[in-house]
Amino acid sequence: MTLHLDHFIPLRDAAKLFGLPESRLHELVRLGKIRGAILPGGEIGVSQDAAVTALNEKLRAVKREQFKYLAGQGITVTDGAKKYGVHRTTILNWIRHGYITALKTGYRQVVDEADLAYCFAIYDLRKRHDALFGAPLLDEDRLPYIIKHPFLSEQRRKER
Repeated sequence: MTLHLDHFIPLRDAAKLFGLPESRLHELVRLGKIRGAILPGGEIGVSQDAAVTALNEKLRAVKREQFKYLAGQGITVTDGAKKYGVHRTTILNWIRHGYITALKTGYRQVVDEADLAYCFAIYDLRKRHDALFGAPLLDEDRLPYIIKHPFLSEQRRKER
């Protein structure tokens, strides 16, 4: 028999993960819609599992089709970095991992803007939820990677 203990996070952190005001989240805990607990300092905590589930639902909602109007349009890595507010190195890593199609390689490398916009939407969502802890951006089917064990991943990253 395996015992599973919930990991609870402070309400203010959970509100950020859920993208909800603390008052609304408190109400959901009170109504039993979300698992909550009183933490040792008297603060209300929310189950980390619930927060991860909410983030994963938002990730599943990001569809490649949302960016089809940009398909085939080229944008340089430098211009894409400026437009989307992400570092050039991040975009180059996405190309290296096969997340983005390179339309032209070499000097002033050009990528498909639809791919870039799709990856950025997922990256931005994870960044806003503090979920950039080393998990891949996309899975093997080029869908958003579903977060499984955020605290384990985060702890491993801190131990390095």
